[in-house]
Amino acid sequence: MMLRWSPAMGRIARGGTLVALAVLTVLATRLPGTGDMEIWERWISNASRLGVLAGFAENAADYPPGASVVLWIAGLTGAALGWASAAAIKFSLAVFLGATLIAFLAWTRHRAATLGLWAALLLNSVALGYLDIYTAPFLVLSLRALSEAKHRWTITWFSVACLVKWQPGLIGPFLLLHVVGTARRPTRQDARRVARLLGPAAALVLVVVVAFGIVPVAWAFARSLGHRSLSAEALNLGWVVTWLYQGATVGPDALFDRVVYIARAPSWMRWTAKALFASQFLLVLWHYVRRPATSNRTLAHALMGSLAYLIFNSGVHENHWFVPTLLAVALAARDAAWRVPALITGGFASLNLLLFYGFSGQGPGDSRVIGIDVTVPLAVLAVAFYAWMWKWLRRQDGCYSSIRQ
Repeated sequence: MMLRWSPAMGRIARGGTLVALAVLTVLATRLPGTGDMEIWERWISNASRLGVLAGFAENAADYPPGASVVLWIAGLTGAALGWASAAAIKFSLAVFLGATLIAFLAWTRHRAATLGLWAALLLNSVALGYLDIYTAPFLVLSLRALSEAKHRWTITWFSVACLVKWQPGLIGPFLLLHVVGTARRPTRQDARRVARLLGPAAALVLVVVVAFGIVPVAWAFARSLGHRSLSAEALNLGWVVTWLYQGATVGPDALFDRVVYIARAPSWMRWTAKALFASQFLLVLWHYVRRPATSNRTLAHALMGSLAYLIFNSGVHENHWFVPTLLAVALAARDAAWRVPALITGGFASLNLLLFYGFSGQGPGDSRVIGIDVTVPLAVLAVAFYAWMWKWLRRQDGCYSSIRQ
């Protein structure tokens, strides 16, 4: 007798997945995380010793002030509970992961997609200790406001996300074009409307920048643009070129050795990568403005723009799959046609982290070299995935009139 999938079986599967993910999340809080955890602990120490404002300047980091604020609150909470800073950080990451999932479920009403998002973000956040999850609740709230045509809240929540980490800013042009519109020549009335929409976000950013200091914030942003590696362990075109450069400079045998990222790549290589990224990003924007904006079209093109950054720009890190993963799962929750791209994006995000840092953050242990470093063919596949996504985007671009906005 053929076994048929029933709603009851679906509920059992979701319940089992929920329990498994909850257990894994608790266990992940006990893992040491990457070496970045030591940096976060130092930031907590600076905020405790100097205050959160002066502590941010003392950090001399490449993050906006919001990350320091969240870590400062985590440190205060941990001190009140008698926890070490590392435990307080891990707890804060779990709290923000939970807040992200609650906000996502409240928006999409899609339980399976919410569980998928949980699985996709757990390694990045609670296990390895990256701070991307601090941006996620605000980014989800921004995307929900976009889908509900609450444009002032779209920009405001988006600004909050960007005050925590810079990477969400990549989707800003798409959100802004959606909110402002591109169908006709702007009038004075349009300008006043845009000012009202952007006013709260602009005021928030101004207050934060003035409070933390124009110079420290400007330097933090400048440092985020100053990474000189071709690929900072991201599976992308830069990683493939890093492998080839290693063979050209060290010798042919190096092509069959573990690939080591170039801390200071030649400037011509970095600028070529940036020019390639810029051309692809502008191409995505041009494709976007050709048709009327809908929330799903905006999400799809924002995903493509963030992938263009990930695949082609220089200085991209292994955790920068975070924003594309969130966007892809959001699209899959709203349109079943995007389930395959979401699965592939989440798969690359997890593989990228596992191959370089394992589950604990201390490295995968086993050698990545099987003939050649396995990260190289995976990076080639990531570039191929980007090319396939262009075809997929064009195929889906005419379908949004029938999708819930």
